[in-house]
Amino acid sequence: MKDKSLQSKPKTLAPISEDINKDQMRKGRRIRSEVKTPKSQVKTRGQFDYVEEGYMRHKLSEHFPDWSWLPSGDNPVQFLGSEWVIVSGSLVINDNGVQRHFFSPGSARIMFKKNAPHIAENVVDIDNNVAAANSFAFKRA
Repeated sequence: MKDKSLQSKPKTLAPISEDINKDQMRKGRRIRSEVKTPKSQVKTRGQFDYVEEGYMRHKLSEHFPDWSWLPSGDNPVQFLGSEWVIVSGSLVINDNGVQRHFFSPGSARIMFKKNAPHIAENVVDIDNNVAAANSFAFKRA
């Protein structure tokens, strides 16, 4: 017969109060939304202001260290005729134990050689166009 005092009991974690968890999420969102983007990180192209993808990745890592950017669907890179590339992705974050997904498409115009017909042989650099569409989708998500 085994001594019952030597048998270990399974350890269980006390459940986290849902109210506390929701309050933490609300407080975190409020704090993050009140932080102004430093002017040094705001760039201008034409009449539009933007921030670079690297800055956004840095801020995500600061607030959600285990974030992921994942392709969406069976065909995340698509071409709209010969003029546009569209990339679809999902930003996945862990918000105090709650996994959140933010889907977004992004598009970029395909660049062709100047004054040349818009055919495959005249595409300048398709990987840059796909990367730009991916960056737009990521930043929007």
